[in-house]
Amino acid sequence: MPNTPKARIPASDPQVVPAPQNNLDAATFNGVYLRPNFSNGGLVPAQGPLCTSPDIWIAGTQPVGNFQSALATAASYQTESSSNISQGNDNYIYVRALNGTSVAQSRTVQLYYAPSALILWPSQWQNNVIKTDQGNAMANISDLAAGQVGVADQTFLWPNVQPPPAGSDHYCLLAQLNDANNDNPFPSISSQLDLAALIANNLGWGCRNVTLIAGGPATFQFEAPLTIPQFMPTGTYLLLVNSTGFLNWTTWFTCSQADANGNPIALPPTEIVVDGGFLGAPACTLAGGFDAIITLYMQSNGNSASPGASVTLSCLYMTNPAETEEMVRRRLVDWNLNAKLGRALDPEIAPTPVVFLGAQTWQLVPSSNNVS
Repeated sequence: MPNTPKARIPASDPQVVPAPQNNLDAATFNGVYLRPNFSNGGLVPAQGPLCTSPDIWIAGTQPVGNFQSALATAASYQTESSSNISQGNDNYIYVRALNGTSVAQSRTVQLYYAPSALILWPSQWQNNVIKTDQGNAMANISDLAAGQVGVADQTFLWPNVQPPPAGSDHYCLLAQLNDANNDNPFPSISSQLDLAALIANNLGWGCRNVTLIAGGPATFQFEAPLTIPQFMPTGTYLLLVNSTGFLNWTTWFTCSQADANGNPIALPPTEIVVDGGFLGAPACTLAGGFDAIITLYMQSNGNSASPGASVTLSCLYMTNPAETEEMVRRRLVDWNLNAKLGRALDPEIAPTPVVFLGAQTWQLVPSSNNVS
């Protein structure tokens, strides 16, 4: 196929990729931070999943009493809220963070929303500010002691939440921490590496992109927009499915548009034989202005799903040789993940490192009450 790197997954033979382990290049984030997931204790580049922050606390229609103390306890810090956003109602949301420095710190906190999408480019949500119940665009975490958890001093209130636009099945929430010197300004994204750095290296930002699946039907499907901004250079992308609790189910996905070379973007029906592993589709070439819908399918084959089972669709960017120096300098490579991809997909992927750009997770629950 023209203009396609050698590091491709054979279209007729999707492969299982083992889940990534710790990153040998990881270092401690120097600041007040939001965890991208429970496993992260302030290390960057962060390991996946990167869009499941437990520090964005969704309380739904019932506010949390004494929230600044209740959500800062050691026990609370090891739990997460539901992902439910109640449509047609006012929703209460809280943000907490941990001071990973050796001195007291203060931060402002802002909260944004975005219709769900596989890649959350900042231009899609920069104007979607959720204000506090006092009408302010930001709250504060003041004089947070070293090593302590703090909760923003005001409740974020999202009034009368309406259904997301067509193509999205829920909303995503994004939180931003900043200081008086504006050391964490709103990001300026001009390349795929810029977005990868924001997600993996800047824990002053947190994202929660999870929706709940009601019940456990034998076959179900989800939709996720896949959009590339008009100004973004043409690049090669890799879509991966990762699931837990759906062992021996069959999964596949299709896309409403072909890639820049006219090739379909699809994972053929593939049985899930490794719990927690990854399934990959052929790499695709996408140009700026690409706008399509990815549809992910799950079929039980008569098997039951485990309680809390989840499935994640991720998008990775396959870097080119001209970006190698910048990518290494900015510490964007998950070397362990790249090694596993190389072994499982194609040995020639090794000199073509990939970086994480976005993901969407669907989690199984016994029931659902008007979830968005």
